[in-house]
Amino acid sequence: TFNPCTDTIMSTFAEAALDPAIGLPREIYIDNGRDYCNARFAGRGFREKKATLEEDRQRVVPMLERLDIVVHFAIPENARAKNIERVAFGNMSNWFDPHMATYCGRNTAQRPDDLADKLKGDANKAKYNVTLEELAAIFDGYVRDIYNKRTSERGKGREGECPDETFLRTRLPVRQTTEAVMQHFLQKRTGRFRIGRNGITFQGREYYSP
Repeated sequence: TFNPCTDTIMSTFAEAALDPAIGLPREIYIDNGRDYCNARFAGRGFREKKATLEEDRQRVVPMLERLDIVVHFAIPENARAKNIERVAFGNMSNWFDPHMATYCGRNTAQRPDDLADKLKGDANKAKYNVTLEELAAIFDGYVRDIYNKRTSERGKGREGECPDETFLRTRLPVRQTTEAVMQHFLQKRTGRFRIGRNGITFQGREYYSP
């Protein structure tokens, strides 16, 4: 999405959790961005204020805690804390991006000479235009069929294995969940309502029961 937020992160997590090839993790290592350090998703992490700690926990239990997932937040303002993320971005820019027709290069020196011609005119724009949905499908195939099948030449304990082989060798039994459970956890919580003689009014509708 071009407008990422906690909702899109939670829905993406749910999509992965419902994939039978992935399932629910037992532990998760995530970023310190505000959209991740959210009381609804993973808890406030390093952004949590000690004075409001107990009050927040009584009010909201994060989705990952309800799913019995241990959360580890990256150390804030530490360049070495994001090495996994940066390696993945580097691999994507080196192996995946150059095969896209309108690849711009990581800097001016790597910019293809024919890029300007490709971007000229409506016909070329229509020819090379890729929607976000199409890009997601292409990238999904790249990760599953190329990235995860690429044999590692170095790395502690992984020489000669591809990511899929390492994953199968070390993984524990898959923890699975259901769509109903994930839908329940993805529901936004409302504030408190005062119940009067005529019931309650929520989003313009009245709800009443004898």
